[in-house]
Parts: sequence; structure tokens; C-alpha cells
Amino acid sequence: MKNKLITTICILVALTLSILAFAPFDCGKLDGSNWMSRLNRDLELNQVSIPGSHDSGATHSIGDVAGKCQSLSVGEQLKIGVRFFDIRLQQRKGVLHLVHSFVDQNLRFDDVVSEFSAFLDQNPTEFLLISIKEDADPVGSTVDFATAVKTALEKRKERVNFGNSLPSTVGQARGKMHILSRFNGDFGFAVHSGWRDSTSFEVNGAFVQDNYCISDENAKINDIIACFKESATQKHVLTLNFTSCYFDYGFPPLYAGSTAKIINAWLLENLDSHKGCLGLVISDFVTSELVQKVYRRNYL
Repeated sequence: MKNKLITTICILVALTLSILAFAPFDCGKLDGSNWMSRLNRDLELNQVSIPGSHDSGATHSIGDVAGKCQSLSVGEQLKIGVRFFDIRLQQRKGVLHLVHSFVDQNLRFDDVVSEFSAFLDQNPTEFLLISIKEDADPVGSTVDFATAVKTALEKRKERVNFGNSLPSTVGQARGKMHILSRFNGDFGFAVHSGWRDSTSFEVNGAFVQDNYCISDENAKINDIIACFKESATQKHVLTLNFTSCYFDYGFPPLYAGSTAKIINAWLLENLDSHKGCLGLVISDFVTSELVQKVYRRNYL
């Protein structure tokens, strides 16, 4: 009798586990800090929809008009689910600072790298794609830019991929920062040579849409849609779809704060209508709602 009871219990447990294994995943319970934890480790990177931020550290501006591209800090962006970061730097007296062109962002690169590393320590199922660009001429520095960046990254080298290629799969990517180098260096996935200004192009197997100076919102929206279609083909290593822009008509021009209201509202309303993987969706003034809209596509 006892053996029969044990057998019955074992069968019920096995059936319950089987049902749970095939039950629909409730994406409403996804946490922005570890949304990648449920991704299949064998997925290729170009099969994942990834939210990103343009000029990720640009939270300061001149007169609250030009220079500001984000309201949330890098740490806050990590927590809501951003996994691509666009880092713009300037060397000043041997120290790398985040800038947006000539606008200082009161943030050191060392501190950002430490924040990235600490986040990955706490969330090892995640990975980060970090684009790095020299955005202003050095002041009082004699070390070349690539060396300065590498020195800063080596302080957290256990969390950095210094190779020249991106990992093939999610499983290989987890727990690391993967560098997209928009500078001339000997490490990182090179996108420096061949990067074009304010257009769509291919570079090192990646497809980039970064038409940021436009005449009206419809032109930008058409570029975004075209890039979604490129991502759906999965023929590129990555697709980087910059939804960020400014409108060059009128005076003064409409900068990121104004254009993001228009473009982000369109994204929230229309993302679901686009089939397939969205690729990297890189936006100004990211919000939790927009970021979730992108990463939840991986679980539909």
C-alpha cells in the first residue's frame, strides 16, 4: 500500500512538472533587471530584440534644450532592461569623461564601467553591448584614446570581451560587456571604419540605421520600419536601429526632447505590428514602458 502511494505521488509530480514546462510564460512577470534569464541560450544574437539607449549618459544639457538625450541614469536604465549603451567620451588630463559633443555629463567612464560590472555580477544571465566613441577632442592628455579606454576596461577585465568578434549565441554572451568600437583600436567589434553619417549602411556585417538629421517624422519612421525589415531577415550579425533624431526645419531645430515624444509614442503604438525580431532598438529618453515593449517581444 505504501509503495502504491509513493508511486502515485511520483506520477502526479511528474505530470505537474510536464504541464508547467509547456505552460505559456507570463511575460507580465518579467523583471527588467534579468529579463534575459528566460532566453534560450542557443539563440543567436540577431534573433533577440534588445532595447538600447542613444547617448546613454547624456542627462545634462545647455538650457535644457541641446545635449540631453536621457532622463534616466545609466543605473536606472540597467534596471528597467536596457542592454545596449551608446557611450560618448572625452579625455581630460588622463581621465575619460562622458560627454555629448561639447556638453559635459559630469560622469567618469571608470564609474560607468564599475556600474556595468556590478550589475553583471548580480545578474550573470544578462549581457551588455557597449558602443564606445570619442566624441570630443582630448584636453591635456597624451595617451591615445584606444589605450585609455582599454586601461579603464581592464580594471573589470573579468566582465569584458576584448575580442574582435561578437559571441554567436546568448549563452556565450552572458555575463560580459561586449564592445562595439567606434574608434581605431585593437579590441572590440570594429564599426569605426565604414561608419557613415546620418544614413543607413552596413559595417562589418552589421546593419545600422542612424538617420538622425531629418526634415519630418514620417521620414524617420520610414527609416525605422525599413530597419525592422532588415532585422527580420536575420542576415546581419546585428541590426542597430537608432530611433533617435532631431528635426532640422525651423528655428530653433527640434532636438531630442521634442522628437522623442513623437517617435517614442509611435513606437509604443506600432511595435507590435512588426513581425520577427526587432534587433537593437536604440532610443532617446527611454522609459520602462518602451523598454518592456521591446524585450517582451522575445517571449511572445
